[in-house]
Amino acid sequence: MSRSQNRHHARSERSAHKIVRGGGRLLSRVNACFATIGGWLLLLTAIMLTVDVTFRNLFEPLQMIPLLSVFALIAVTYFGLSATEEIDGHVSLKFLVTRLTSPFRHIVNVLTVMGSGLLAVALITNAVDSFITGEGSEGALTFKLWPIKFAMVVGAALFFAETCRKMMTRQPSA
Repeated sequence: MSRSQNRHHARSERSAHKIVRGGGRLLSRVNACFATIGGWLLLLTAIMLTVDVTFRNLFEPLQMIPLLSVFALIAVTYFGLSATEEIDGHVSLKFLVTRLTSPFRHIVNVLTVMGSGLLAVALITNAVDSFITGEGSEGALTFKLWPIKFAMVVGAALFFAETCRKMMTRQPSA
């Protein structure tokens, strides 16, 4: 490569890193927002279950509470995926991964990105099918399932974006 091509390549590489860093800050804010929503949903779930136990013991049971609390817990789980990935909070075999050579660590990182992408695609397909078919819960009261499935899609898409960001910003020796 000529000297001018090397300079152009270095400049474009610096620009790409700036874009990834800027996008990373935005993604961090979105992660924090969804993690906060998940925290509030967890509190709401605890309140709903307290009300459910109270009504079951003192009055008539409320049929919708257990199902709504399950929906809230699903949202809590998926909304927290990306924020947990951002801080390396997921359970992993770090003692094994840190002993791998750099090429094998890269393979593990690529497999992680591919797995999170496959999760997102599978959830998108399932959510769209649920919306099209009008899938609902069973029981005395029925709820449409597609809203919670699209919440799962949002969480999985953020998780995929976070795994991609981490792979792009990870140092080769890390």
